[in-house]
Amino acid sequence: LLKQLGTTYPAGGTTTGEVIRTYRVLATPTTLFLLPTGEVMNLQSGVVGEGRLVELVETLLETST
Repeated sequence: LLKQLGTTYPAGGTTTGEVIRTYRVLATPTTLFLLPTGEVMNLQSGVVGEGRLVELVETLLETST
């Protein structure tokens, strides 16, 4: 599907629908941040801008230490 969509950014895929159902992926792209415990910290559907991405990564790093 990623090739069909012409996706050029780094992206993971799945061969089953399990990940899509488990994390309620509703759009492409979807960015998912998981805590070390496996708990979802944040799920972003659609494009994430650079500022928001930096904010999310900083929060994840603070939460994970």
